[in-house]
Amino acid sequence: MVRPLEAWLGVWQLDPATLRYEHGRPGRRALYTIERADAGLTFHLDADDPDGRLLKFTYGGPLDGVGRDIGGGARLVLTQVDERTIDSALDYLHAKWHDAGRAPVQERQRLLPAAVVG
Repeated sequence: MVRPLEAWLGVWQLDPATLRYEHGRPGRRALYTIERADAGLTFHLDADDPDGRLLKFTYGGPLDGVGRDIGGGARLVLTQVDERTIDSALDYLHAKWHDAGRAPVQERQRLLPAAVVG
């Protein structure tokens, strides 16, 4: 049984010790504020890249595994895998480039461990 989306709502800190990057260097920190949207979740990301530059993005949608165009030749896919895990993937349509992340929820610490692959 898939856990209700409410379990994901709130502010989450990415646990940098859990990052596994296949391409490039991992960011220094990431804070996600997750809100309910009409058809899924909205993610507000406040992060620092590997060089310490501020990154702010908002994205989201249904967690149904369907790719949706988000502009710039990219498609976002969000999938609720099970009661504890959300997969996200960003496919660049005009390049052989794919970012994917998996974030299991750890409520006790409000941390999001993640694996990011290219």
